[in-house]
Amino acid sequence: IDRDPARAAALLPADARIRVVASPAEVAGFSPDLVLLALKPQLLGDALPALRPLCAGALVVSIAAGVRIAQLLRWLA
Repeated sequence: IDRDPARAAALLPADARIRVVASPAEVAGFSPDLVLLALKPQLLGDALPALRPLCAGALVVSIAAGVRIAQLLRWLA
């Protein structure tokens, strides 16, 4: 999910199997194997409730500095 999915997709290799969309609603019903959280730490708390269904059953990787795993688990619970 990116504010500018076309820009983000253009940065990917042509053979990348990555889907970039503008909102969680665009991936409703999708069950990814991996969800990469690459948000500013101060935005995670507001963003994760909308992403909760997408994260269920997926490996969730966060690169948000200073956010503890326990906090991520609370937001995703």
